[in-house]
Amino acid sequence: MEFENIIVTKENELLGYLNVKKDIEKLQEKMLAYITKANYIAPFLLPGRLLHVQYCLFFAKLIVQRKNLEVNPEFVVDVLLPVSNASYTGKGDIECLRPAVPGQKAKIEIVPILLHCISKISSIRVRYPIDLKNDDSKNSVLNTLTEVKRRFPESEGGIPLLDPIKDMKINDEEFIEMHNRVELLKSSIEQMDITKDPLFEDYLEKYEEKQQLLNKWNEANENLKNTKI
Repeated sequence: MEFENIIVTKENELLGYLNVKKDIEKLQEKMLAYITKANYIAPFLLPGRLLHVQYCLFFAKLIVQRKNLEVNPEFVVDVLLPVSNASYTGKGDIECLRPAVPGQKAKIEIVPILLHCISKISSIRVRYPIDLKNDDSKNSVLNTLTEVKRRFPESEGGIPLLDPIKDMKINDEEFIEMHNRVELLKSSIEQMDITKDPLFEDYLEKYEEKQQLLNKWNEANENLKNTKI
């Protein structure tokens, strides 16, 4: 079995790191349910606000929010979203649109989303053309988004976000408890010897490679069992 031949340096330490990271992600998912509640997020859904839409690698630019009476108390948010050229049909079929990935040609389209589709809300608001019907205007929006990402690279913390407690005034006790827990876990990760190792990323890549092969082997083994049955 190929995965057994892969030697992962400091595998137990990596597993400890990944377990803490998983705990952080679970807490952040619960916190997001608070952040995207209409009473908290609606006051900040102003034109030009940058939002991160789930499964989209770009921040989208908010155009307008409009209350959806059929899904009350949800809101429908119109965003300018960078989508892949390959998924654009020109027929207004929103369900076919897919977010552009790095290196892929993108096209800006107006896409309505619900609040639960928002994964991050930036403190940044930018200007955009009033007329969004022509390609030049849409391209200028794409250029603006690209420039914002250039100015705030992930290596330096990425695009600044609204602080849910200081900026959005979320003072729910459960939320604050989760927020404090996340900060504590993040601090513990920073103190781990493994994350300070200059070869940490290499170790992690090798660990993930081994896990992928192990998952494939388990899947193939399960399929074989089902075939025998």
